[in-house]
Amino acid sequence: MDTQPQHHLLHSSRTRHESPPQDKPVGDNTDFLDMKNELVELRKQLKLSEMKAKQADEKREEAETHATLAASHLQCLQGQLNAKSKKRGSGSRNVLIPSRIITSEGGRQEALKQREAREAKAKKEDERKQKKLDETLSIRDRRSREGKDTMSFTGALLKNHKAMVLRDVAWTLDLAEDGTREELITRITAFFEDPANRHLRDDNRYIGLFVSKCTLGKRPQHGFGDLTDENNAIPAGAPSERHCFGVITNTPPIAQESQFEHIFEYAFPAEESEQSQPLHTPGDWGMYHFGPDSRNTRYSCTLPGLQAPATMMGSSSLNFNEGSILSFMRQPPSFIHPQPGPSSYHPTFI
Repeated sequence: MDTQPQHHLLHSSRTRHESPPQDKPVGDNTDFLDMKNELVELRKQLKLSEMKAKQADEKREEAETHATLAASHLQCLQGQLNAKSKKRGSGSRNVLIPSRIITSEGGRQEALKQREAREAKAKKEDERKQKKLDETLSIRDRRSREGKDTMSFTGALLKNHKAMVLRDVAWTLDLAEDGTREELITRITAFFEDPANRHLRDDNRYIGLFVSKCTLGKRPQHGFGDLTDENNAIPAGAPSERHCFGVITNTPPIAQESQFEHIFEYAFPAEESEQSQPLHTPGDWGMYHFGPDSRNTRYSCTLPGLQAPATMMGSSSLNFNEGSILSFMRQPPSFIHPQPGPSSYHPTFI
């Protein structure tokens, strides 16, 4: 009885241990795992490629920056080289030879040529300095003789003055004398525009700089004394007049003496020729004829009450001092010879 149960247990144990093994999973599961591993590997390679591309972009930007800086520096060096070439006058480089001992004949000649050029340049510079010194001494001597209070100026400030005259104006105004002509004009104009200095425009030394040709020496209407006097009354159709300056000068002022030109235009009948005699009537005023040969003839006389002689030109122009009175009366002056007419009305000066 004991033997059968043991045999049964042994058979059961053998049966349990000797049962056939089960098969491993194959097919879809294996392919999925392989693809998953391959995908992970590809992602790693992609990240590595992106990192390398980023590094390449940084290197490219750095290279472009260096190229830009190099081009700018090259352009600067090229400009300096061109400037040196223009200064020398040729593209070749000059080799200075200061040595006294030259082994070749060509070098000796080149050294002599350079020495002569240096000496000529030094001589020219010395002459320029001496000329500037002489001009400075001349200006000082002239200014010391004339002085600030007696030096006067005439002529338009913006047109007729050279830099030397403008420096004299600046000197009399205690302004800086350096700079170009335009800078001097700007400086002087700004000084006179200052309200504190505007009164100097009426000073005898500077009035000629600002008064125009048609306003300096302005006279009463028609410029013929007292118009209430019947002897000085101007009839209808009297000749026109205009005031003009003479030559611009820079001379010390003379008391109340400013020369200008007073020009009269005489109207003659249209039907009369230049050779014919003009008709004179009791209402005529200054109607006289010089003749064709008197246009370029100059007459002169001393007018009463004037400090300098007046002159009469054949072109009917009269130069006289400011403040004198011109009037036409019935007795002709000794230096005018009008042709005879029906009446004896002739111009004269008082």
